[in-house]
Amino acid sequence: MSLLLRLERRIEALVEGWFSRGRDRVHPVEIARRVLREMDRGAVAGLRGMLVPNEYRVFLHPRDFAPYASLREPLARELEDALRARAQELGAHLPGPARVVLDSRDEIAPGEIYVDARLAPPQAAGPPAPEAPREPQASAGPAVTDDTRVYRRDPGSRRLRVQAGPPGTAGREFALTQPAVTIGRRADQDIVLNDPSVSRTHARVEITPDGVSIIDLDSTNGTLVNGHPVRASRVALRPGDRIHIGTVVLELVAGPP
Repeated sequence: MSLLLRLERRIEALVEGWFSRGRDRVHPVEIARRVLREMDRGAVAGLRGMLVPNEYRVFLHPRDFAPYASLREPLARELEDALRARAQELGAHLPGPARVVLDSRDEIAPGEIYVDARLAPPQAAGPPAPEAPREPQASAGPAVTDDTRVYRRDPGSRRLRVQAGPPGTAGREFALTQPAVTIGRRADQDIVLNDPSVSRTHARVEITPDGVSIIDLDSTNGTLVNGHPVRASRVALRPGDRIHIGTVVLELVAGPP
């Protein structure tokens, strides 16, 4: 069972009777998905391996936050457990204890979720001081510390090219600029493939100093690499490999676009 599915079931049990998916409010499972996604997005590479954010501030509109008055502490603990498990799954390191804080801010639009994910060293751990959310903007990356050198990968070095897929998508390319890139039909995936054969969350591509690999995320129609099915374990990818995501065909390419 995938980490996200296990987390969703634990959260559903935690808030049973409090929330309904049909109501006009932010469900805790949506928060969990967003926090895990921000961990993937915030990952960077250092001398001692991949680093992922360990401190998360989650902001909601006051109306959406109101139901969490008595739930935010147990929900935060569940999210912290999931973050530690996710880091282990990625083979990544947390620079300090995992810490999640939920709060309200008038600036957040109703129905929206704002997550501020940071790399915080152990001496900076503890309850984060509340602050107004900032508008998302490009960043040069986390500050370099004495023992960690952070670098960015060349965004044009490795990418996935659509060889066959929905009309108008052939030839489209997706740069692999993050340590973890999710592929699926759902709109919050890093690579969105709008095809009925593709599961909402279908597969994940992982980029480490050792190379590129892919893992299937319990998809309905499966993932193939050069015609061979991807099971529970990761499969290494090399330039020229063909990846079937349902009936969509992607190719791993490297070098200048």
